[in-house]
Parts: sequence; structure tokens; C-alpha cells
Amino acid sequence: MDGISLAQELQDALYSLALFAVIVPIEMFLNKESRDSLKNRSLNLLYMAGYLFLGGFMFQLLLPYVEVSISPAKITNPFFYVLAYLLITDLIFYIYHRLQHRYPLLWRVHRPHHSDPDMNITTSLRTHPLEYPIQYLVISYPVAWILGYNESGMLYGFYAAQFFLYLAHIKLNVNFGFLSNIFVTPKSHRIHHSSEKIHCNKNFAQYFSFIDILCGTYHPPQKDEFPKTGL
Repeated sequence: MDGISLAQELQDALYSLALFAVIVPIEMFLNKESRDSLKNRSLNLLYMAGYLFLGGFMFQLLLPYVEVSISPAKITNPFFYVLAYLLITDLIFYIYHRLQHRYPLLWRVHRPHHSDPDMNITTSLRTHPLEYPIQYLVISYPVAWILGYNESGMLYGFYAAQFFLYLAHIKLNVNFGFLSNIFVTPKSHRIHHSSEKIHCNKNFAQYFSFIDILCGTYHPPQKDEFPKTGL
């Protein structure tokens, strides 16, 4: 399986920045954010740069030792491939995410993501650089090995995953109703980032809330529930 090139990393960074440039002003207007929040978002963008470029550099160093042979895709239809891609990715991520909250060494890598006192869309990439190679090793490679290589499916799957990642972190106090029991929404993921004890170790999934429901870790967001975030 070919690794991610530096050109692709730059493309990912530009994609994120372009998306943030559109959404951040809207998000701040809807929530009447202060300048302090703007400074915090700028710090998040620095985290993003470290995650994408420093993390990507570390991954490039590891790549010669971890490349694996990927068979042709077992699912040829791109739509069904994306569904399988998201589901298998989220199942593996759920397990990995719970381990991050349980073991101190993994928590040290995950902690910066939870340290944001004002979760918003830029928090999505407020991430330790080590997350980049670790998640590729324990999530992306296993998913590619299970499903096989489908160029269109993997590309669409990547953008679908990015969409859900950004959607989950956007600062939006909107009730999605029954959809919150199927997909991760801004309010349901805010519960996971909450600084309140009642929300501790809840809502680990990244894309599908029903995984938390099946595993007994789901806290449904209440109508007026919009907690503070941070450690």
C-alpha cells in the first residue's frame, strides 16, 4: 500500500484550511464568539500544522518498515465501499479511543485534543503529531487490508470521514433529533469533550452513535444540554 506523499499532506492541509475559512466565521457569528476564542482557534491551527506536517514526516520515516500488500477491493461499488469503510473504521477507532482514555501512555497523546476549553471546528485537528502515525498503523492499514484497494471508494471514504470529523466538533447547539442515535452530531460529541463528571467516558464513536448505544457508553444529548469542554 502506497503511503501518503508530502503533496497529499499539503492538499489535506489546504482542504482543511479552506473549509475552516468558510465555516469558522459562520460558527463564530452564530455563537457570538469573543476575540479570546479567536486566539484559541489560532492555537488550534498551529496544532493542526504540527499534526499534519510533523506527524506526516514521522509517518514517512516509518513507511518503509510498515508497507503492506493490499489486495484488490472486495467491494467494487464505491457507495457500499464507503459505508463499509466508515463502519469498520469507526469500530476499530471506538476500541482504540477507549484505550486512549484508559491507559496513561495513550492518554498523553490524546490529551491535547481534550484540552481545548472551547470546542469548535478547529478542535477537530487539535491533535498530537504522534496521532498521525499511530492511527495509520492501528486503523487505516487494517481497514485497507480488510476491504482491499478501491481508489474511488477510499477517496470518497476519506472525504466522508473528514466531513464527520468536522461536523462532530463544530460549535452548534442544534438538536438533530433521532439522527443523534444513528450518527455522531455536534451535541453528542460535545458530551464526550465535556468537563462535567456525569459525561466522563461517554460517546466514544466518531461517525456512528449506535456503536456507543450497543456498547453501553452512549449519553443522549438533552435538549438544553450544551456543557463546557476541556479537562
